[in-house]
Amino acid sequence: MSQTPTMSYYSPSSRNPHTSGSDSSQSNTLVPTTSEVARECPRFRILLVGKSGAGKSSLINSVFKASLALVEDHRAGRATIEREITSPYNDHFVVHDSESYEPGDAGKFEIVKNFIVERCNRRNFAERIHAVWLCITTPFASSRIFETGDEEICKLKRLGVPVIIVFTKYDLMIASTRWDLLKGGTISSGDVLVKRTHESAKRKFDSMCTPHLKQLARTVSAKIPYVCVSSRYTETLQKLVKMTLKNIEIPTPRQRGNTLRQLSDTLTRQNSAAPDDDCTIPPTQDYGDPRLLTLARAQRVDVEPKIAATISIGKKKYWNGLASGIHFSNQNIWTCLQVIHTDIVNVWNIRGLNQVLLSEFFLKAIAEVVDDLSKEHDQSRRSGRSRENQTLAYLLSQAAGTAVAAGPAAVLVAPMAAAAAVAAWIYGIFRSGPTIIRCFMGYIVDLTIIMQRVFKISVEDENGIIDTQRIKDIVEDFNKSQEKKNIHADIRAFVHDLRNPLSKDLVIQRIETLIYTNSDLPM
Repeated sequence: MSQTPTMSYYSPSSRNPHTSGSDSSQSNTLVPTTSEVARECPRFRILLVGKSGAGKSSLINSVFKASLALVEDHRAGRATIEREITSPYNDHFVVHDSESYEPGDAGKFEIVKNFIVERCNRRNFAERIHAVWLCITTPFASSRIFETGDEEICKLKRLGVPVIIVFTKYDLMIASTRWDLLKGGTISSGDVLVKRTHESAKRKFDSMCTPHLKQLARTVSAKIPYVCVSSRYTETLQKLVKMTLKNIEIPTPRQRGNTLRQLSDTLTRQNSAAPDDDCTIPPTQDYGDPRLLTLARAQRVDVEPKIAATISIGKKKYWNGLASGIHFSNQNIWTCLQVIHTDIVNVWNIRGLNQVLLSEFFLKAIAEVVDDLSKEHDQSRRSGRSRENQTLAYLLSQAAGTAVAAGPAAVLVAPMAAAAAVAAWIYGIFRSGPTIIRCFMGYIVDLTIIMQRVFKISVEDENGIIDTQRIKDIVEDFNKSQEKKNIHADIRAFVHDLRNPLSKDLVIQRIETLIYTNSDLPM
């Protein structure tokens, strides 16, 4: 019987599946999709436009958990807007700040406009601006909201870059509305007060801002995506992420060959002049555009794009081989498991934990969770004894015994012993087609659900930090849960009834269904 995983999460000799591999030719053919995307678009590039004090630093830190300080420079000019602002705590995004740009300042506005236009013409995809967040403090009075410069910035969305109007510090409007309701004396506290406060704040915002948004949409002849955000309300940050993803235009092959002007004309015809606060993204969102995947990976507030990106990556490559055996052979199956593991972990981008989550100890822990799927229920006593010697729990215990017998120095090679045990386990299940389908389906589903739970806890922390003990607890709790038993029973029944071993679409659909039906959505 498989044992509950016990994990030592980090060892200096733990290899990283992203970089390791004994066969260089295998490394050339089995490359994580996230690594391929990172070569084309390593960072999601955002231009922040707005007044000083609009809450831009707080916005970036809340979305990306980056501990970043945007230092205002009142000598703002071409040199400062060109400066790339990055964070050592999240290297999947880069910010350009317009800094002390004030709407109505023609000279400084031209710097911003020229920067956007020039960046949209860059040959290197990674150097282009991928989104513009126009930050405006949520107003409290029905005064003019948008200046001429803001209107011109919104017109630049015709260049194919999403321009999102971000009304910051929305919590101040909520607090003001709450105070008004309390003064009225009709509601004292509780869920009713929270619900009424948010409803009243939305009505107040609509009455003050919707007319201005409609006028702006008519002026620029385009849809104007907007969102109200506050670092205190995670759901508003999630809406900003979804809004940005939704408004990234994916050019067709023909559009990729067109000039920038032709693309601009096409986008103008597609858009209607109206404000737009709909951030709904279909579950089937295709993350083929590297900007989409990079943003989904970089952001640390919204679980839905993480799950969608995980599934999208899997569909494009290695999941297709689960039923047919494509990509899977005795020579590279271990590498393939590492690649699948690496892609899933990379998408979730948990702060400071990639070395832990990509270690072979963690891979071993997930494989132990899946181990029961490597066993047949109808084995005879004799074949069962033979099969027992190939379960992961048995192989790991043998590897651990070898390490202990070798003395203290063997601690340094323990990760290699674990790797050898997992590799032997994979080799054993490979000889049985249904078994390998079950095990890989279970590995993908279980790891994705576990990563979602790790991510959910990290979102609750201001800096996105979670300690390794919590990860260990999450894995152990899931391994003992009825949920895991139900998932594995579903997989076992599905594979048993799978009549056509080449039915890759059915396998992928069942993986996707299991992930979504066992996900804690909404967060």
